Amino acid sequence: MLLGASTDTREEQAAFKAKFDVPFRLLADHDKALATAYGVLAGAGYANRVTFLIDEAGKIEKVYPKVSPKEHAAELLRDVTG
Repeated sequence: MLLGASTDTREEQAAFKAKFDVPFRLLADHDKALATAYGVLAGAGYANRVTFLIDEAGKIEKVYPKVSPKEHAAELLRDVTG
């Protein structure tokens, strides 16, 4: 399963998803609880762009702290498919 999350509101998430035709579910973390729990909340109140690869048991397998949107999908796909 693939999920995205940001500190945007649901309305902002919906507009982003529609504009960029995002094919997966986006979670609105407007209260910043998720970003805080994962330690990715930046000083300006936004979440840093970080990916967590989490296994079926909920264990974090890999963290991608510096995500390049143009290259990251291929990198993640390589890691998931082995």
